[in-house]
Amino acid sequence: IYSGVAPTGTLESYTTIPEYMAGHYMLQSASSFLPCIALAPQPGDKVLDMAAAPGGKAAYLAALMRNQGSVVANDANDKRVKSLSANMQRLGVTCGVVTCIDGRLMPTLSTTFDRVLLDAPCSGLGVIAKDPSVRYQINSFCRAEHL
Repeated sequence: IYSGVAPTGTLESYTTIPEYMAGHYMLQSASSFLPCIALAPQPGDKVLDMAAAPGGKAAYLAALMRNQGSVVANDANDKRVKSLSANMQRLGVTCGVVTCIDGRLMPTLSTTFDRVLLDAPCSGLGVIAKDPSVRYQINSFCRAEHL
């Protein structure tokens, strides 16, 4: 354990210090890393993260696998792939590849996966802790009565 002063304040204050830029950490909430623990990837597995941007979960999957095997970090939104790629590289993921494919097309690819993570963005409810007003915006989340 090293002694030092942690920055306080905005997210930007955390993302501009050398340790962050060197890939020593990435800020994420428990709701981001718990699905990775539940997936329990093993070294040598072939893992697909279907909605990977900005890359925290995909990088954590690679860490859990000790960078052994492969992590396909996919995001269908091409505007988010740049940050996904940058974070995977910054965090030292050597067993990963970044793709930008509509997830509905994944079954047509000539590959299979040992594990698949789909922590699908839908409602924005994950930000309730940061912005409690979200809980009162009924129209802001997806309704799934038809499922």
